[in-house]
Amino acid sequence: MRDHAYSWGVGSALIVSLAIDLLQIVFNWTWAGVVASSLALAVAAALLIAGVRRSAQGALVSRQQRNLVWATLADGLSKLAAGNLTWTIKPEAAGDESATDCIQGFNDVTSEPCQRLFYVGSDSQLEGQMAGKTIGQHLKRGKLAVFVGSFEGVNYALRRKGALTELREHHPEVQESALLESRGDPEHAYQQTARLLASDPHLAGIYVTEGGSPAGVARAVADAGRAGQVLVFAHDLTPGTMDALGKGLITATIFQDPFAQGYDPAVRIFNYLVDGHTPSTSRLSTQVRSVTRENMAEFWDLRQNRSLAGDRSRLVVPVRASDRKLRIAVAGLANNEFWAEVKAGTMAASAVLEPLGCHVEWLVPTGSDEPERIANLGQTIREVVSAKYDGLILPIHDRGLVKTVNQAVAEGVVAATYNTEPLSLRQTLATVAVQAKHQLSLSADLDEQAQRGERSARKIADSLSLMNEGLGSQKARVSQTSSNLETLGTTLRTIDAAARSSGEATRKVARAAEDSVESLKKSLGSMTSLEASSKAIGRSVDELKQETARIAENVNFIGDIANRTNTLAINASIEAARAGISGKGFAVIASEIRHLSDQANTAANSIAKLLESIGTKVEHVETTTKATLDDSQRTHNLAARSEESLSVIHDASVESEQKTSVILSSVQEVASFSAEIEAIVKNLHQTNEEWNHAVRESLASTEEMTQVVEKIAQDAHTLSDRSRSQEGMLRQFKLGED
Repeated sequence: MRDHAYSWGVGSALIVSLAIDLLQIVFNWTWAGVVASSLALAVAAALLIAGVRRSAQGALVSRQQRNLVWATLADGLSKLAAGNLTWTIKPEAAGDESATDCIQGFNDVTSEPCQRLFYVGSDSQLEGQMAGKTIGQHLKRGKLAVFVGSFEGVNYALRRKGALTELREHHPEVQESALLESRGDPEHAYQQTARLLASDPHLAGIYVTEGGSPAGVARAVADAGRAGQVLVFAHDLTPGTMDALGKGLITATIFQDPFAQGYDPAVRIFNYLVDGHTPSTSRLSTQVRSVTRENMAEFWDLRQNRSLAGDRSRLVVPVRASDRKLRIAVAGLANNEFWAEVKAGTMAASAVLEPLGCHVEWLVPTGSDEPERIANLGQTIREVVSAKYDGLILPIHDRGLVKTVNQAVAEGVVAATYNTEPLSLRQTLATVAVQAKHQLSLSADLDEQAQRGERSARKIADSLSLMNEGLGSQKARVSQTSSNLETLGTTLRTIDAAARSSGEATRKVARAAEDSVESLKKSLGSMTSLEASSKAIGRSVDELKQETARIAENVNFIGDIANRTNTLAINASIEAARAGISGKGFAVIASEIRHLSDQANTAANSIAKLLESIGTKVEHVETTTKATLDDSQRTHNLAARSEESLSVIHDASVESEQKTSVILSSVQEVASFSAEIEAIVKNLHQTNEEWNHAVRESLASTEEMTQVVEKIAQDAHTLSDRSRSQEGMLRQFKLGED
């Protein structure tokens, strides 16, 4: 009976997954999507009818009961075809367990949508597709056994469906040979695998769709001596799985970032509670990667034997602190290492949110194994509502929990799901309806923005045309500037040479002036000495004149004495002559005296003449000395003025040399700047050429962009019309009570 129930569980999951596939096409808003939707409903109906036939043929006890089930299902299908996705069939209409499974399959399609705010986790079917791709790459061909965590788990069914679809399309030589239930228990999976290996010696691979039991499967393969012959493919990163992966007992495992599944929902609910912030889409996918022995170091810390928690940069951040105390409950199934990693993410979120006024708590339902904990999850939800938590985050493995979650939402608890949640066609279309309204608003905005973009593109094209013309003028000016700079460079080089020559000449003049000043200083010293000597000679001449005058006075006095003596001698001679013989001796003496007086007079006259001659010469010397002194004074004054002039010339020459050096330095700097400017202008000229070319290309691109924007504007307008049309079509479906 378990296999029979699983077949209908898979059937309903297939219906939902087909609906999801085709509604992804509907999101593109094409009529082909609408046709595909109709086909999906037809497939669903066909599956249900086929199920009824099998049930009717194998289990219904009477034709009347079979007709009743047929009529009930036909009525439900007619309601479904009319767009009423709220219709359900009461279980008592079935009559027996087989028909109950059929009716349950129908009700799963139209089951009540979960009123959660968003879902964070991997896309189970996408995980399965990646697993199928990995299996095909390694296995190539052969028999493949598949383990599901439980036959009722929708996520396991979707993983299996994704893997088998991928294998059928790209690796058809790999065939499913067995379907088993692991219950998430490594020991139970070990026993199941051991029996499977014993019964099938040709088994090539085993695919485990859950993360709790791959290590048990790998151990059973190793114990059977078939490691390397039977390849094991798994999900999730746990210490047991990664240990087996490192040893080569597991070929690959699919990573779905459990840390992010524990972290992101808590922060996102917090952001909603404090700021009303909602995600852009209600289903947020975590990263999905295939992990092998070759790349396991990217995902697993081999020394600490723990996950590296994926790409932390992808995690959401809180918007701000809360104005009030908040409590968020996160329910998990902590029965293996996968859930331990989810809990680590939740605790990391708690550490971030606690300072912002929010307490995040990890809750685990009671029960000894995963199925029992899943069954008791409803009681945990009710306890969260009673404790008045603000937010609730949980995985939904059982579709029956949806009603309990919706009741919690109705009582004011903000709910979000992670890891897994059941989907129905009704919920999918309800999501599509919400997205359609949002897309209609976005398409209207896109239409408006496209029109504005079209206008802006035209303005840009006009601006680029003007820029192109301006660049042409600038090119001519740059060319003229370049020519002028070349002329300036030549002139500066000439000035530089002249300045160097002038500087050298100025230095020579300064040296000559300095030498002349030194010579004049020496001449002035000699002239000063000569002037002093002349003055001394003048003073000596004056003294000589004075002494000569005194000598002349004495000579005159002597002459006068000689004349008087001569007179006295004459008188004495006269008196001696009168005396006769007695005066004869006195006459002789008087004669001698007169003779001496004549000689003295003669000598005095001679001295007087000499003194007169000396006086004339002294006067000449005095005149000459005065003239020499005057000439010396004039020469000294001229020399002094020459020294002053030469000093001025020297100082001017030195200053001129300094200024010439400054001019030379300035000319060199100007020449250097001129060279740099010339290089810049040349570069500018080249850049101008490049800009000119780029502007021409941009102008051409802008013209092309204008055409593209016009096309986008047309498409945006078409999209807006189609979105409006699709919204009208979706209104034909009854998705709720209103």
